[in-house]
Amino acid sequence: VRLVPGATSWAAISDMREKADITPIGVLDRLRHDDIAYGYTRGGTHEIGVLAQRLQRSFPEVIVPMDYQGEERLGVYKDQVGILALQGVKELLERVKTLEAQHEQNRNR
Repeated sequence: VRLVPGATSWAAISDMREKADITPIGVLDRLRHDDIAYGYTRGGTHEIGVLAQRLQRSFPEVIVPMDYQGEERLGVYKDQVGILALQGVKELLERVKTLEAQHEQNRNR
């Protein structure tokens, strides 16, 4: 893990040379509408977040038990949720390309 001076986020090694058994995630097939985003008010401010219990059904690997005021609560590895979002966009782009190709074939008949 590395934190660049003045940075507001951290970086972890993600070099493909350090990984094995690389497989696609298949985000869209596992995703439910209520898994990803919701709004809530805490302390008078509107925030966006996820419901850990709902996200856990589809992506248990991004959930971690945490201590909160002496009680166990579920936390979320938010950097991994960002990766899921990126993968979901890539999957959508592939679906769009397929539909565009099918549409073009139908137009040329």
